[in-house]
Amino acid sequence: MLSRYVFLFAQVSGYLVAAEATEPNPPIPIRFTLQKPSFVTLVIEDAAGRRVRNLVSETRFEAGEQVVWWDGLDETPGNFRGPIYEIQGKPIEPGSYRVRGLAREALSLKYEFTVYNAGQPPWRTGKGQAGEWLADHSPPSSVLFVPGDDKNPEAQILIGSQVAEQGDGLVWTDLNGRKLKGAHGVGGAWTGAHFLTRDEGPARDADIYAYTCSTWKSNDPKKSELRLLGLSRTKAPQVIIPYTFDRDAARELHGWDTEYNYVGGVAAFNGIIVVTLPSLGKMLIVDAKAKKLISEIAGSDATGVAFDRSGRLLAIANNRVVRHDSRDWHAPVQTLPPAPVLISAGLDEPRQIASDASGTLYISDRGRSHCVKVFSADGALLRTIGKPGVPSAGVYDPRRMSNPNGLTLTSDGHVWVAEDDHAPKRVSIWTRDGVFVRALYGPSRYGGGGNLSTDKKRFYYYDAKNGSGGGMEFSLDWDGGKSELSSIYK
Repeated sequence: MLSRYVFLFAQVSGYLVAAEATEPNPPIPIRFTLQKPSFVTLVIEDAAGRRVRNLVSETRFEAGEQVVWWDGLDETPGNFRGPIYEIQGKPIEPGSYRVRGLAREALSLKYEFTVYNAGQPPWRTGKGQAGEWLADHSPPSSVLFVPGDDKNPEAQILIGSQVAEQGDGLVWTDLNGRKLKGAHGVGGAWTGAHFLTRDEGPARDADIYAYTCSTWKSNDPKKSELRLLGLSRTKAPQVIIPYTFDRDAARELHGWDTEYNYVGGVAAFNGIIVVTLPSLGKMLIVDAKAKKLISEIAGSDATGVAFDRSGRLLAIANNRVVRHDSRDWHAPVQTLPPAPVLISAGLDEPRQIASDASGTLYISDRGRSHCVKVFSADGALLRTIGKPGVPSAGVYDPRRMSNPNGLTLTSDGHVWVAEDDHAPKRVSIWTRDGVFVRALYGPSRYGGGGNLSTDKKRFYYYDAKNGSGGGMEFSLDWDGGKSELSSIYK
């Protein structure tokens, strides 16, 4: 609490001069009494209320009688050292002057809770450690279930974002969404894990448990590079192949979300990695073990890709899903033979694919839907996960997805979905029958921010980029230390 002290002192007659060098203090004492130790600010004003001197600012004094000395000079700029100014000011004119002061006790800070952050705790606890959550500049775009193995017996979830200036572009969590560790850059500063996949084939590289894929600028300012890496239990992330291509300047004018967003999908099986580059009209076939490019197939419009359990490649193209028969991907080719269409209807703007052991397909879909659509192995629509509909302003419904992208199936029967949006940044978790379980939210954009309403139970936050996102209102529970997203506004 602030306390105010007002002091008046009498007419100043004659000409005030600074203290002699032999005097211990300047000539004019300003005396005041404090009932308790306080931080004090004192100013001097003339009879008309004009500021003459800022004498003391936020300076701590003990309880009891105190004195601050004034040399009778005005506020001519100079240096500030300690509780009083030592400046080359001008002597004031004779007259009446008033001292006004503020005193406050020391501030006591108490952490209540953090809004819009799934980190436990929400702040950084050390490089690569469990604190904080995901990336500042980009929302989650990829998610991947990794079963336990001899070196790490516990199953994990990997969640990736495109780019992180602060926070982590890739995090590892347990099946409850508790962060275990994080990596700020994957394959280079700022680069996250825009896409994730793992190889379930019997001839896979056993040392690699997941692959990350992103594109970013190369050392050549006219080029971008593919950053395709293997995550190992025993080594640092391994670059699979070097690959650069001409940058699209017009595409990159729209910011980070599109600036280096050239990849459409990535899939792996039996040591083979397929990467689609739809904006370049290419599909790359890579030998992960030999670390070499096998084929660079031109004329491909495929985006999301996945291998099923038998090694057949599923590819999204033109709102359809085709299925390439099993083949020897090690044999170089320039084109792929036409593939049978597995799903020709029921998709608006499909993004990524996941399949289970029975061949059931889970496809993230946007357009008019913004949900996950589940198809049988022969392409029949079975059900949807999430409440279909275009993202819109209004009361927040957690059953509605916004820009679903990467998805993965976990051993405990859940579907995790990375929603590539800024309002909210969210990873949602569902049963395979479509029941909403929970969601992991945040974090904020670079620099944080937000506004607490005069009604302290309401908090507002805005985060939008390239048409994605908008404003959010959160309901705050101060007693429980929790926040809940309540509405979206654009």
